[in-house]
Amino acid sequence: MRDAFGKLVDEAGARTREEVDNVKKQCNQNISKLMEEIHTLELVRIQCFLKLSEESDVRRSLTPDFSVAVSGEQCKASTIRTSYQGEEGSRIRTRKS
Repeated sequence: MRDAFGKLVDEAGARTREEVDNVKKQCNQNISKLMEEIHTLELVRIQCFLKLSEESDVRRSLTPDFSVAVSGEQCKASTIRTSYQGEEGSRIRTRKS
């Protein structure tokens, strides 16, 4: 009887460890995908900033008292199509290597 109970406990422990390993692997994959998405959004944000800066510089050279008031919508439409909306991009900081 003790042997059967011990075997049952060992099998349950092995199944539990296997399940924990599977969940951990899935979580790591999800984290990896999210990191890739963040990196992509950071690149888009940088491209938008550069594009808007260039446009701003051109406008300033044409009109000395030009004040920058660009919404960013132009850049979003021309660079990447994602479900990403709003001012959330200002909260994303670049990763430090």
